Amino acid sequence: MQRLRDEPVTEELKYKSCHFKENCNYALKFQHIRQYSAKLKLSLLLPTTEKVRSFGYIEFNVRISPKGAVFISIELSMKRFFILAAIIYSIALTKAFAVPIEELEAKANNQDPVAQYSLAQAFFQGNGVPKDPQSAIVWLRNSAENGYPLAQLKLANAYDSGLAIEENRALAIYWYTKSAVQGLARAQLKLGAIYERSFRETKSVAALDSAEIWYRVAMENNSHQAEAAYNRVLESKFNHRKAAQLGQFEELDKAHEDSLTTLDNPIPPPQPVVKDFQWYLKTYQQELIYGGAGIVGVLLLLILFVLMRKGRQKNKNAELESKVSEQNQQSKKLRRELERAHKQILKQNGLIEEMKSASQDQKFHIACAVFGFNPKRLPKKDVIKNRYKKLCRVYHPDANGSDEEMRRLNTALKLILQQNVN
Repeated sequence: MQRLRDEPVTEELKYKSCHFKENCNYALKFQHIRQYSAKLKLSLLLPTTEKVRSFGYIEFNVRISPKGAVFISIELSMKRFFILAAIIYSIALTKAFAVPIEELEAKANNQDPVAQYSLAQAFFQGNGVPKDPQSAIVWLRNSAENGYPLAQLKLANAYDSGLAIEENRALAIYWYTKSAVQGLARAQLKLGAIYERSFRETKSVAALDSAEIWYRVAMENNSHQAEAAYNRVLESKFNHRKAAQLGQFEELDKAHEDSLTTLDNPIPPPQPVVKDFQWYLKTYQQELIYGGAGIVGVLLLLILFVLMRKGRQKNKNAELESKVSEQNQQSKKLRRELERAHKQILKQNGLIEEMKSASQDQKFHIACAVFGFNPKRLPKKDVIKNRYKKLCRVYHPDANGSDEEMRRLNTALKLILQQNVN
């Protein structure tokens, strides 16, 4: 609330009302104004209030009391105030969480699709980097290939409009479709629009059907623009069908008119042509010649077919014989290798037996040396046992011997007794 006071002047009753957008209005009501300077200050204040009120967020009410006091009240539209606050907050939040361009490039090089899309936007707008549409297209394509729907939509827009890249409708439809199948309503709407434009150029009903499908999908995805476009496509289909029917009717009318013309001017029937005997004879001879040539041609084809079949059979037999001979050679080779391997195995077994017998003989000789016998002339069993008893008195642990020496003596006794029995 602000109050202005000035010197009074005489003035008639005046009323002024001004209307602004969004139904915002203010009224200035002067009743028995007696202050000249107050009127002057209000006239200076009005242009400023109009500029502020034009945004639709603030409402000014100016009132002058009978005593000459001026009151100015300011009312805020709460709905628009919250919208303005949200916009300011989003701008501040964007500035607060803005990613440095170096970090953005690092993430983009690591195949982060969101970072690649943001870097493309930076190159498009020149935010933090020099404006470079070609680099923007490169990063945009990388993000689109990594499956980011917004990048796919923007790349399709570039191909559709020829912005910073050569115009290519096929690629535009491809990227629009990639983005649309991920549920992006704008891509679905654009895809319907491009098919509708294709119908206008080619008059293809298939393109109009595709436009109808994508407009309907976008409409189910809460796109308000898609509803009007969907109705427009239905109207175009109806008009196209109606035009086709009218064309058919015109063709029928034309055919009917042609038939009436034919009835009015009938064509005379053909007159019979009288031909002589020579003509019939010549025709008969030609037919005989053609028939004979046809029969000969059929016979030649049959002979050629039989010869080709025999040749194929011979080739098959030759191939089978070659395969059989190869298999026989392989079997002979395998048999020779098996015989050679069998001989090697027998030879190795003989060597193993010889080594075993040599090892047994060596152990027997050592056992005889322990008992002091000649391996070739062993004494009787009683003599061997008596010698064992004597040696036990020497090698027994109780008689300055050891367990190891007794085990060696027992092993030697077993070997000598086994050999003596054999």
